[in-house]
Amino acid sequence: MKKTLLSIILLLFVVLGTSAQSITDSFFDHVTYVGAFDGTYDWTKGWAEWDPVGKTYSETTTTKGNGQFAFATGTHITANETWSGVVKLDGWVYVDENVTLTISAGTIIRGTEKSALIIQRGGKINAVGTSTSPIVFTSNQAAGLRAQSNWGGVVICGKATNNIAGGVGTTEGGITAQ
Repeated sequence: MKKTLLSIILLLFVVLGTSAQSITDSFFDHVTYVGAFDGTYDWTKGWAEWDPVGKTYSETTTTKGNGQFAFATGTHITANETWSGVVKLDGWVYVDENVTLTISAGTIIRGTEKSALIIQRGGKINAVGTSTSPIVFTSNQAAGLRAQSNWGGVVICGKATNNIAGGVGTTEGGITAQ
């Protein structure tokens, strides 16, 4: 059995290796290293926070949400909005169908416990940061106290092929969006 399994694995490597194609599209840069980092240029500078637990962020200037965690009682954005500054996300905030939420470059969104920003089917989010003015989504906990699962995150609902009977599912965690 062990020899058969090893033979199958070896055969897969040979077949996959011989059928691989080189990338000739001019969009791609040909490099001599493997992976995303060449050892000299840090393209994540300004785009990624490598110490999110200890980072000190500005105090919130605006609150979005009403502290409610149910579809019926959470906050629904029903007209186009633009967010900027330091926003406290408090509760479940839904971007409804046919509505666009624009988040300006440099905006910091600090979510309270269990809070989530939910972009419903047909809703849109337009969030374009830059390396010098990134958009930050983080916990509202103070520096040094942040941990995984401090807040619910961003949930983007849409239409895609899936393996659910009927093709439509409901989000987990009680958000009850398709």
